[in-house]
Amino acid sequence: MSSLSGTPGFPTVLHYEPACEAALAGYLLMELLGPSLESLLERKGGGACVRLGGPSLLCVGRGVVHLLRRLHLAGYVHNDVKPANLLLGRAETEQPTRLHLIDFGSCSRVEGHVFPADDNNAPPYEPLAPGPIGTLRFASVAAEERSRPMRPADDLESLVYTLTYLAAGSLPWQGQPAELAASMKQELLTGSDSAAATQLTRDVRCATAAMALQALWLEVRRCHGDDEGEGSAGADVDYEACVAALSGQPSEVETGSDMISERTLMAALETDSLEAGAHEAEAQEAGAQEAQAQEVKAREVKTQEMQEEENDDDECDAAGETPPHTSSDFESGRVVNVRISSKSNTVSL
Repeated sequence: MSSLSGTPGFPTVLHYEPACEAALAGYLLMELLGPSLESLLERKGGGACVRLGGPSLLCVGRGVVHLLRRLHLAGYVHNDVKPANLLLGRAETEQPTRLHLIDFGSCSRVEGHVFPADDNNAPPYEPLAPGPIGTLRFASVAAEERSRPMRPADDLESLVYTLTYLAAGSLPWQGQPAELAASMKQELLTGSDSAAATQLTRDVRCATAAMALQALWLEVRRCHGDDEGEGSAGADVDYEACVAALSGQPSEVETGSDMISERTLMAALETDSLEAGAHEAEAQEAGAQEAQAQEVKAREVKTQEMQEEENDDDECDAAGETPPHTSSDFESGRVVNVRISSKSNTVSL
């Protein structure tokens, strides 16, 4: 963390105290930042499923790509990219700010990275300890298996999971046992490119966001590829291609379009409960309109029947005949006399 202190998008370390008698676990003092994306989701949803709209989602994605690029070029892999570790800057809610990446407790060195000789902050290389790292829901396959050194592409993989979660409100393996979740992720990496990308984004409602995430996933697949495929295992991440996939202009630094305010984020968050209420209101309005149309049609039919009866009466009067009557005539008392025809032996009403 000290290596990136003061770098845009990373918290500034104000003071660090190693473990001592006064502080057995040591302590770290850093600048105060704004809310995390996870806290904004909780504030908006209140337990309901929350989705982040397309343009804001792409803006968040571009911002994180820039952060990961700086971290990777400094020689580190984060290994725990998730909404709770992505914070807005400390600013007024209306003012756009860049995202910040925090929590480097699972951070590891990029294998083969050469640190400058005068970099006193470079930690010594340590073999990976056994056991998964990161957060299961967003962790890369490599972070769960821990069978090889962590790579920058693993952070990109977690970023795609994070953005998909923001766009869809959940992930396909959410709530599943760890073994099944790992198997589903592995299938996304090794299955058909198009099928895997479609499966990952199946619950993303915004078509633009879904296409961007699918393009980003193809870059993950390329970096995780093997020697028999189009990519090669351990390939360098093409950060400019990632930014372009997220509808941005390739650049090494953020632009104004890559920053976002708390108010904009909150306005872009949608809850299923609100959507369900809107759909219910639309259905009720449609039902009322249909009922009204049926009522109008029924009145038109009744008017037409009455008009036809009046026409029949006029024709009978002109011919000197007794007009026919309907059952409603009897019920209403309109029939007042009965005539018997001696010629036909029939009763005329």
